Amino acid sequence: MITLKKIAFSAAALAISLGMGLTVASGAQASGKRYYEVTVQNLTYGQPISPPVIVTHKQGFSLFNAGEAASDDLAALAEDADNSGLVSFLESQRRVASVAVGAGPIPPGQAQSTIVETEGNANFISAIGMLVNTNDAFFGVRHFRISRSFRSIRTTRSPAYDAGSEANNEDCGFIPGPACGTPFVRATDGAEGIIHIHRGVHGVGDLEPSIYDWRNPAVQVSIRRVEQP
Repeated sequence: MITLKKIAFSAAALAISLGMGLTVASGAQASGKRYYEVTVQNLTYGQPISPPVIVTHKQGFSLFNAGEAASDDLAALAEDADNSGLVSFLESQRRVASVAVGAGPIPPGQAQSTIVETEGNANFISAIGMLVNTNDAFFGVRHFRISRSFRSIRTTRSPAYDAGSEANNEDCGFIPGPACGTPFVRATDGAEGIIHIHRGVHGVGDLEPSIYDWRNPAVQVSIRRVEQP
């Protein structure tokens, strides 16, 4: 069943021209907080990225694991840019210090910065977002270490992953992004079943590879320490 909550999150992810989104944070105490600016740059030509979910966390927490099946919450983000379930799950995890969602979708070639907070020994940042003109592609940065002392910018890059929860039929009847505009419709027959590096767009359906295909990495993530906002 499609709930109003899901519709609201999907609208935020897909309204590229409006730049709509949501920012939330949780879990940090008033004392000993540290703040970081996380900048996600979209390196693709034709793949808008849904508002990125950014997590600060302790060692031992993993946002996802390649080679394993995607959780229902991760699949919802990877298939429909619906981050509501994933955010709720992350906020409930004892090893997670804070959760933030970017201010809006990130168009191709553009970047977006989000301030996140952490404290204590929550010295890692992970981030995730959907490539919305696909069936179930997403970028994912995991376990990026943030030392308590560093001040200069640190940078990493992420490939696009395939959630393995939906077949890559490239059929507009199953793709939520602005190329097609069909959220919350799934094609599970032929899904791979595990998270793996995405093979790109091959023109087997409605998507033109010259526009919507990409070469990894799909995003660049830069992090720097900032003063309290």
